[in-house]
Amino acid sequence: MNDHTVKDHAVHHKFKMREGTAFLVQGEDRIGALCDTLETLARAGVNVHAVGGVATDGRFGSLLSTDEADVPRVAELLGA
Repeated sequence: MNDHTVKDHAVHHKFKMREGTAFLVQGEDRIGALCDTLETLARAGVNVHAVGGVATDGRFGSLLSTDEADVPRVAELLGA
């Protein structure tokens, strides 16, 4: 699926979309695996708008979305 198709689909179904930066967080799957990352961001006053993720075979991966103004600070906090 290309960007044009995704945007057309979103408009057709009246989804709200915005372009921006997302951060990939990945690691060993365990209870609370993402909590450390979210706590770090919360303590720094970063508002996380969206989180999506998946886990399989003992690993997890999540995408985090924040305000674009926070991207440089989030990158520093996450060591990106």
